[in-house]
Amino acid sequence: MDVRENYMENVYQVKNPSEIPMVILTTFQLGLFSYFWYTIDNIGFMYYLNIGFRVFILIYLILLIIRMIRQQKEIRITPDKLVVRGTQLEPSSIKRIKIHTVFNTRIGIQPIGKQFIPTKYYFQFKHSEDDAIKALRTWANENQVEVKEGHFLAWW
Repeated sequence: MDVRENYMENVYQVKNPSEIPMVILTTFQLGLFSYFWYTIDNIGFMYYLNIGFRVFILIYLILLIIRMIRQQKEIRITPDKLVVRGTQLEPSSIKRIKIHTVFNTRIGIQPIGKQFIPTKYYFQFKHSEDDAIKALRTWANENQVEVKEGHFLAWW
């Protein structure tokens, strides 16, 4: 009898890591560019560059706020796959699982072929964090997926 037949599916609630510091920084940058708006001539390259930066920062700020209030989801750990926010990930499609433990633990799942971790695979466990990380490490070990601790970048 295979051990995996008795392996139960684990479901853990996840949330988006706090983006409040990034929202504050982005709002500061928007204010800084707005200040420069009044200190430069309203013609030429710098004028259009300033407008471009302000539009980019405003769009980024809106996306951050939407991401912050987005509905919380779950991760399912089954013997042969992970289901993260509704997306199934087979072990063969995962390059590594990264764990960042400074201040509060953040998890990132890096698919094969991606340099950065997509934000849909970037999360924190909402409850029973230690049990969830232990289950994730066990799953990764059984499926020969590398687990690496340290800093990582997440991108849209």
